Amino acid sequence: QSTYLTDARYSYTVNEKRILYHVLVFIKNAMNEGVSESMFRETLYMTIPEAQVKKLHPDPDNAVRDMRVAAKKLRIREVSYDTEGGWMEAGMISSGEYIKGKGLEVEISRKVAPLYLEVARNFTAFSALVAMTLQSSYSQRFYEFCSRWKDVGFFTFTPEDLAFRLKLEGSPAGELKKAIEK
Repeated sequence: QSTYLTDARYSYTVNEKRILYHVLVFIKNAMNEGVSESMFRETLYMTIPEAQVKKLHPDPDNAVRDMRVAAKKLRIREVSYDTEGGWMEAGMISSGEYIKGKGLEVEISRKVAPLYLEVARNFTAFSALVAMTLQSSYSQRFYEFCSRWKDVGFFTFTPEDLAFRLKLEGSPAGELKKAIEK
């Protein structure tokens, strides 16, 4: 699952990750239904149903408010890379709009959609539902990393490398343990 988006060490909140997981599931489902890859060179529109927005949130009464914050952060979070002939700058999502009774509509720019497609292509041995239910961004990130190596059967790294991957460098070992256990 190593791609530009997954190797970037962004500090996502739990709700930002949940939106991103929904985007990946949407793309994976479209691919499984035989949708042409040319679709992913266009602007993508998807809806996260209202029931799903509230179901995964530990406090359903505040789910809509918190998803608004997450959508805003993803909209202003930069995707930036060099191309053969120049460069590209965009947001992780183009827009997020909550419609009462329907859910959260998410728009993905045609400039960013191919990056999501690349992640979704390699979206094997990874359960988005499990990842969405995790209550900590650290546990989500750790789960992603473990899933990435599941087919190999093992992986090793030092506590320092794990702390780096979880964006906990300089934290005491106890903080690392608490972050993973959340």
